[in-house]
Amino acid sequence: MKQAPFKFELESVLRIRASETERARIVAETAARRVEEQQGAIDLLEATLNKSTAAASESGGPGALQRLRRRSAHESQIRAELERAVRILRRLESEKDEAFAKVLACRMREESIAKLKEQAYDKYRRELEKAEINLADELTQFGLARAQKR
Repeated sequence: MKQAPFKFELESVLRIRASETERARIVAETAARRVEEQQGAIDLLEATLNKSTAAASESGGPGALQRLRRRSAHESQIRAELERAVRILRRLESEKDEAFAKVLACRMREESIAKLKEQAYDKYRRELEKAEINLADELTQFGLARAQKR
């Protein structure tokens, strides 16, 4: 008795779900990388601002007022860039959170189909075992019937 190989009817759906999960994971990783890059830019701006502020406290002598005005204008520009960079970071973090939430949702959909596949395979295995037991029983009965005829 030849048993048909296991075939899951929703295999194509499972492959689609896995593909969706993978695409969402790539988007989430990209979003996380962008957040890290933006944080690096913010760190650099903060270091530049701190360096400028520290240099301002050390200046004196002739032309100090002019240097102070230029430095003040430069620091204002850095602060404005820093504020803009922080706003961008917040937006990117929000996008990253949404991307990771989508990965989770995709993974849950994929796992629900995978669980159905597992249940279908378990049912297939039980039916196969039952068929093997029935065949063994039939062969045993056939053998007993032949032995009784002798």
